[in-house]
Amino acid sequence: MRCEIHFNSLISDSKNKPKTMWSIIKTVSRIKVHVSNISLINVIDYVTNNSHIIANALNKYFLTVAENIIIKNLLDKNNLLNNTNPLEYLHNAFKQLFSNIKLKYTTTNEIEEIIKSLKMKKSHGYSGISAKILELSMSYI
Repeated sequence: MRCEIHFNSLISDSKNKPKTMWSIIKTVSRIKVHVSNISLINVIDYVTNNSHIIANALNKYFLTVAENIIIKNLLDKNNLLNNTNPLEYLHNAFKQLFSNIKLKYTTTNEIEEIIKSLKMKKSHGYSGISAKILELSMSYI
């Protein structure tokens, strides 16, 4: 309980919360080391303890996870798009109403200044577009 309070205060006082949280995770995970020896595992209806077979099965699984998710999402989207008309799709996608959005006119110079003020780091924000990409494509925006 005392550690939890300490960690909460570290996070709340931190200027870089993600970095602080990862630091806490590293600290806690070093304390609790769990070692598990797998004696037998079922790989495609074949029980084995051969570490090479287990490693290959795990590699195959993890190498195809992303591809399987993409395929599933494409199939789901195609079924959703093919089975509904556009108005039904929009109605289902946006259940709640949007408040009125009033956009302020901006100039090209304002946009350029905002892009120039961004920190040029390799990571990106919620949009998935890094500041470096925005900087490189500034003349086209």
